[in-house]
Amino acid sequence: MKITARVLILAVILSIALGAGLGAAGYAGIRIGKAWGRLVELSELTFGTYSTSPLAHLPRHRQFARTFEYAFGSGEPVYHSDYGQDQWVVRIVYPDLRNAYYVDVGSGDGVRQSNTKTLDDLGWKGICIDPFPTGMQTRTARLFKEVMYRESGHKVRFRPTGFTGGIEDHFNLTKAWPEHQKAEAVEFVTTTLDDVLSRAGAPKFIEYMSVDVEGAELEVLKGLSLNKYRVGAFTIEHNWEEPKRSEIRKLLERSGYRYAFPRGRDDFYIYSGLLMKPDIDDPH
Repeated sequence: MKITARVLILAVILSIALGAGLGAAGYAGIRIGKAWGRLVELSELTFGTYSTSPLAHLPRHRQFARTFEYAFGSGEPVYHSDYGQDQWVVRIVYPDLRNAYYVDVGSGDGVRQSNTKTLDDLGWKGICIDPFPTGMQTRTARLFKEVMYRESGHKVRFRPTGFTGGIEDHFNLTKAWPEHQKAEAVEFVTTTLDDVLSRAGAPKFIEYMSVDVEGAELEVLKGLSLNKYRVGAFTIEHNWEEPKRSEIRKLLERSGYRYAFPRGRDDFYIYSGLLMKPDIDDPH
């Protein structure tokens, strides 16, 4: 049988198209598989077993949609945090949750390296606390320009150095940095998280709290009544500073929180009863 040039060209084109299609399908399968594996891994790290995580309890089509979004960025919000704090909250701890509340202590810039900007974009409500905030023009959060501590009325010297600003008595690894030495200290009278949360009318159940105050994280947490307010998920900067890091873990574990995993300069914590109804009133 004589094969015409036209048939031959068509066969070549179909072969190339089939190969390209199979290659694209294989590539997509690999991307989706890796994304699914990463989501499952983070769920297991967070909740102990994947079968108990909120992600596992989504309908199958929503699980696939979340995986597809993770693999290809389709429909995904823009994330801003340094170590995936916002992605962890949105993808793993509270998939599909939009009516929620956060507290960002030491919020710094409202967009760059922000742990909560994405939550604003998704419709969450919350507060940002920082004595020298920047980049808040696009934020919906309520802003408190104050310095948190274990007690109110305590006078401290605060060195404003952008992302690394903080109470000078609690600088540890960064105290010799030139920017800290050059920055002129500003005196503040401290307040507590309890006080700010009360003034803000915060709910007793707070879905997420970020604490990043350059060394004074333990002092900030001591100003929070953990028997009054329940936090579903914490990310807390530690900068590998001991004994502060270990003391924070002891404090939270005594109050029913479980250490999930470390990432970068932060430790991630989850409330042990997150998958059960909180034992305090939840206004949501």
